Amino acid sequence: MAECKACGKRGLFLPLNRDSLCGECAVHVPRDIARRAQIAKESMALVEKTANLDTMISRLDLAREQMSVLLTYEQRGIPTTTPPPSRLLAELGRSRGQIIRNGIEAMVTAALAKSGVVSTQRTAMSIAEKALVQLREFGGKTDDPGAMNALEARLAGFIHDRQLEGHLDAARKAEFKGLPKKAIDAYQEALYLLRADRIDDGVQAQQISEIEEKLKRLGGHSG
Repeated sequence: MAECKACGKRGLFLPLNRDSLCGECAVHVPRDIARRAQIAKESMALVEKTANLDTMISRLDLAREQMSVLLTYEQRGIPTTTPPPSRLLAELGRSRGQIIRNGIEAMVTAALAKSGVVSTQRTAMSIAEKALVQLREFGGKTDDPGAMNALEARLAGFIHDRQLEGHLDAARKAEFKGLPKKAIDAYQEALYLLRADRIDDGVQAQQISEIEEKLKRLGGHSG
């Protein structure tokens, strides 16, 4: 008995085409396959071009969704795409984490480059902090947590250095203007940052010593 591979309709005299599809399915199934294949193709093309991580991940998921539907056709023996959906899905499964990792690395590199040319410490930190939020949001979707941890440390270190430089700039300006109280406050903020961070104080011993000397000269306390 003839049976349509798509809808399962059966009949002794049911007319089927060469792909074993009934008249109705012979019309809409090829159209559906072509449409889904095109959406998947366009989505992957956009993934390669975009620098927006939200767009990248949503398009990866959309492509996978379309390929999964195409896989159901393939499993029924209905011709679909070349390469077949099963192969495309396997390749996407292997590469998805790496694609996202590359996107995050590019985002971090761009953020740090932009932070290096802006006019204020506050703006530089804002750019880096935004990148850090994105990294923490999407880093778990990659295939290399070690690389993500390294990038996070890189961003956190940049933010730390900008914060420290901001306090020291404020202190130096206050000294220049003859405002010792403001200078002391700013130096104490810098000292607190160095002592409270996760970096071994031994690594920062020279900076800590220099700030303590500044505070001593200005008549402030260093804790």
